[in-house]
Amino acid sequence: MRHSPFQAMEIPIFSLDSLGSVLDSGFCEKLSVSFFRKFLSPTFGFSDKIFPCFAEWLRGLWLLYGRNFTPNHLLSLFMAAKETLKRRPRPASRETFLSFLSRAASMNGVTPNEFAFDMGTSFKRIIDTNDAAIEHIGLICDLTGAELDELVSWTGRRLGDVRMLFRGETMVSRAIRHPTVRGCPCCLMEDAEASGEEPVRCMIMRGDWQVRHVAVCRFHGRPLVPIWSENLPSRRYDLASRLRDVSARLMSGELTPLSVPVTAYDTWLDKRLETGEDATWLAELPVHSAATFCRLLGGRIRDQHVDASSPIVSPKERESCALGFKVLDAGKYHATDVLRDLGRTGFKKGKGPRGAYGSLYTWLAQDLENKQGVAELQNLLRDVILGIWPFGPGECVLGKTLTGRRLHSLSSASAESGIHQGTLRKALIERGVLLKEVKQHSSHETFAASHLSEITSDIRTMVTTREFMAQINATKAQLRAMMSCGLIQPALEVGTAHRPWRPYDGARLLERLLSKAVSLNVDSKGWCHIHTAARLSGISPADIVQHVEAGTELIGKHPRYWGYAAVFVPEALVQKLRDKRPPTLAEFARSIGIRENGAFAKFVAEGHTPATKQKNPVSGRKQHYITGEDAEAFHKRFFTVTSLAKERGVNCRTIEAEIRRLGLTSFNSPSQPNGQIFSRDYADARAMRAD
Repeated sequence: MRHSPFQAMEIPIFSLDSLGSVLDSGFCEKLSVSFFRKFLSPTFGFSDKIFPCFAEWLRGLWLLYGRNFTPNHLLSLFMAAKETLKRRPRPASRETFLSFLSRAASMNGVTPNEFAFDMGTSFKRIIDTNDAAIEHIGLICDLTGAELDELVSWTGRRLGDVRMLFRGETMVSRAIRHPTVRGCPCCLMEDAEASGEEPVRCMIMRGDWQVRHVAVCRFHGRPLVPIWSENLPSRRYDLASRLRDVSARLMSGELTPLSVPVTAYDTWLDKRLETGEDATWLAELPVHSAATFCRLLGGRIRDQHVDASSPIVSPKERESCALGFKVLDAGKYHATDVLRDLGRTGFKKGKGPRGAYGSLYTWLAQDLENKQGVAELQNLLRDVILGIWPFGPGECVLGKTLTGRRLHSLSSASAESGIHQGTLRKALIERGVLLKEVKQHSSHETFAASHLSEITSDIRTMVTTREFMAQINATKAQLRAMMSCGLIQPALEVGTAHRPWRPYDGARLLERLLSKAVSLNVDSKGWCHIHTAARLSGISPADIVQHVEAGTELIGKHPRYWGYAAVFVPEALVQKLRDKRPPTLAEFARSIGIRENGAFAKFVAEGHTPATKQKNPVSGRKQHYITGEDAEAFHKRFFTVTSLAKERGVNCRTIEAEIRRLGLTSFNSPSQPNGQIFSRDYADARAMRAD
C-alpha cells in the first residue's frame, strides 16, 4: 500500500479491500449520509455538517475508477471538500488558536465542537493542544507555518500534566488555564466596531489575557475583567457562544472598568511576553517565577497577604506587583537589601523566616521539585536568611541541607561550647561583637560563628584576679592603678566574671615594661618603683611608661624583685612630671598661703573661681585641678597676702601692713571666715580713695 499524505495529519490510510468489501456488500446503490458517517467518519473525520454531498462524490468516484480507486483520489476528494469552506478568518495579533477556531466555526455557522469534528478531529484534542489536530486544522484553514506557530504560542502548549509552554516560557498550567476567562472590554468593542458582521465573529480573545500575572490592558489602561466562568472546558472555550451571551453587556459598556495607571511592571511584563526582551536582571528567570516574585515581594513590603495560587490579581495586588517590580528593577543588590530589612524586622519581633517573609517564603520552600527556574531566587533569599537567623548544620533552608554555620546565637554557642551564656555574652561585649545596651533573648542575640572558637579558647585559659596578680607580681592597689589609666584591661568586666583575666595580657605587659629595662644594683640610688612615682607625681603609670618610651629616660629592673614589682623609674623623672601636671585644689591653696583644710575647695564650690575636673591618674576618680587658665582667672579677681607678695616680690609683712593701712576687709564668703582672700576691685577702690 502506498503512503498517503494524510499520515502527516494522523488520518489513517483507508484500506481499499475494506472499502471494496463495504461497497460490494449490496449497499453501494443505497450509500447514504448516515452510512458515510457510520463507516467512513472514523477514518477521515468528515461529516454531513459541512460536506453533505460527500457520499455522492465517493459513490461517483467508485463507479468511475472501480478497483483503481487510490489514496491520491482521496486526496483529490479532500482538497475539493476543503474548497467548500464558506469563509476562513485570518489570525490577529496575540490571538489564541481557540479564538481563531471559534471564529472560523462561527463564520461557517457551526460550533467549535462541530467544526473540529467535521474537520476530522475533536475539540478536546485541540483544547489539549494536540499537535496533529492543530496542524490538521491549520492545513484546512490555509495557515502558514509562522501563523500557526504564533497562534499556538499565544495559546500555550501542554508539557506534561502541570506545565505549559507559553511564548517560549515554561509556566504552570494554572497560571494560564482557569475556569474564569478574563478580557479587556475595550479591545473586544473595537474588534466588533471594526467590522459590520456579527460581533462574536470579529471579537478576538488575546493570549496575554489568559496569564494570571497580566492585570491591565496596556493599550487602554483598564483592568482585565472576568467575562465568564465555566468549569467545563468544551463550554468554556466555545468562545463564540460565550461572547454571544455577554455581547450586549460588552457593547453597552456595562463591563468596562475605570481606567488605571499602566505601571512599569505592566509594561515590563507585556514586553517580555510579546518580544521576550528584558533589560532587568529578571531576564535570568522564567517570566512566571519573576512575576510571582514581584507580586509576593511587593505584598510583603506592604504587609499584605498574597495568595500565590489565586488566578485573579486584585487591585491591591496590582499595587503589590508594581511595588515589587520597582524594588527588583533597581537591581539585585537593592533587592537583597530590601529582603534583609524585611528579615531583620521579623527577627526583632521574634519571627522565623516563614513569619518574616510570609507567602514569599512559602512559595519558595514548598514542593520545590515541581518549580522551575526558582533556584536563583532560593539562593538569593537563603543567603539573606543565613545572615540573620542562626541556622546550624543539618537544618534545611529552602530545600538545601546546611553543612556549616554562618551565625551563632548565645544559646546555640553555649550549647556547642559548654560555656555559660552569661560568660559568653560578657566576652562578646568586651570584644565589641555584641552591644551592651541591646539585651535580647539569648536565641535572638547573634554573632558570626567564626568568633566562637577564638572566644572559647580565650575563656578556657582565663584566670581570676588573684591568680593574675600572682602571675605579674602586683598588689591590688597597683593593679587598680594600671586599670584606671588603661595600662592593662581585663578581657571581661571585673566583678561580673569570675575569671576576667587572660594570662597572655600579663605576659605582654611585662614584656613591654622590661624588655628594654636596664639592670640595677641592689644598692642603686635615685630610683623608685613606678607605682610610687605615679603616686608622688600625680601622673598615671601609663603616662610614665609613655613618657619613658618617647624620651631618653630608662626603666630600671631591680634585681631583688621580679615581674611588675621590679619596674623602677628615676626619681628625677618624678619631679619633672610633677611640674608638668596641673595642681590639685589643695596644692594650689597651699601655693597661695591657704592652709585650712578644704577651705579653697569650698570657695570653688561656691562658684567664685573656676576649676577643671579631670581624672586622677592614680586613683582613677575625677577631681578638680587648677589649670593655667583657672589660675589666671583667680589672680585676675582675687589675691592673698602670699600671692600678692610673690607678685610684687616683697615680704608678706609688707603686704599685711599695706592692708591694715588701707583698712581692707577680706572677700565676704562663708568659706573664708578667717579673711584670707581679698578682692582686687575692692582693694583698688580703697587705694584710690586713700590717695
